[in-house]
Amino acid sequence: MRGKTRSIFWFAGSILIVRLLTGIPQPTVAQTNPAQTGREQFQQARLQEALQTYQQVLQINRQQSNTSGEAQTLIYLGDVYNELSQNQEALVVAQQALAIYQKLGNRQGEGEALDNLGEAYSGLEEYEQALATLQQALVIHQEVGNRKSEGETLTNLGAVYLNLSQYPKAVETLQQALSIRREVKDKLHEPETLAWLGFAYFGSGNAQQGLELLNQGLVLSREVNHVLWEGGILQITGLVYSNLGQPEQALEFYTSALEIIQQSGNLSWEAQTLLWMGQAYSNLGQSSSALEAYQQALPLYRNLENRFQEALTLQSIGFAYFLRHSHQTALEYYQQALVIIRDLDNSVLEANNREQSGNAYFLLGDMPAARDSYLQALEIFFGK
Repeated sequence: MRGKTRSIFWFAGSILIVRLLTGIPQPTVAQTNPAQTGREQFQQARLQEALQTYQQVLQINRQQSNTSGEAQTLIYLGDVYNELSQNQEALVVAQQALAIYQKLGNRQGEGEALDNLGEAYSGLEEYEQALATLQQALVIHQEVGNRKSEGETLTNLGAVYLNLSQYPKAVETLQQALSIRREVKDKLHEPETLAWLGFAYFGSGNAQQGLELLNQGLVLSREVNHVLWEGGILQITGLVYSNLGQPEQALEFYTSALEIIQQSGNLSWEAQTLLWMGQAYSNLGQSSSALEAYQQALPLYRNLENRFQEALTLQSIGFAYFLRHSHQTALEYYQQALVIIRDLDNSVLEANNREQSGNAYFLLGDMPAARDSYLQALEIFFGK
């Protein structure tokens, strides 16, 4: 990604501020260079402002019949949409850019558009399509000798392999990307590659190496003032510590990440971070703080219409109440979650839900209901 990033779950964006001056004749693109303003806004994790800036630039380029400028602005818009997890919108603008570049015979631009398309497919969890598209982009970058873009595409490929849990392949690909980014001295985007490589090492079972790389990425992101990737790395590092059974350290990183992510305007990342924070608080036995985090995440997931995560959050809220010995309230949330889970036809979540409901019924003294819930869970577990 050109100064941005994407990722498995997650991660942050950037942006400075568009200054709209009234009473002054409309300046030209050359006078104000709003595209540069958009890139600065993007890097500073002010994604909504970057979106507005690029939409203005797009309108100007179309009014001036600047086809090449229009295509490049569509690429920038795709970057922002991908960072906002608005991947369907990213797909649309990337396809528009691709069509223009192909018509112009601009192979380098075609490769950039394919990069954005691949990222959008990855965000939509269409991983095979993402891999195929990014491989096309890689061939073009190598064909035209664009090493910087080659490093970008390899980073994006590595992120897809991470989503597929293909950790050895991710490590190999990201190592190649890191070598290229250092070769061309692309320090601005190097933190992104370090972040994914660190997470890939963690997934491969080398937690210490993973944390070292994440720390390198964090230091570098601050050095180059890339707030977008500072937030992303903070979030990933928190997840690593959480999986290492160190929830206190995880919370420190999540809390720092949340501030940047809220600034970016990415509701998906914000909700995910809050959910992870709730889980960390729960692991520390701090059920009140866990509930507070979950209750903040729930309306975000509903607004995003993410039914799976909504069900997961409802179930997490139920479990937090269970730990507080509010078993009837826990059941109410389990039942809300179950409606969604059955609609999604997710047997793993349903089995877990039935088991947890059985525990609540048992402690309420409702043995018949507890027995039924446990039997239903067993039937799902054993595929009967």
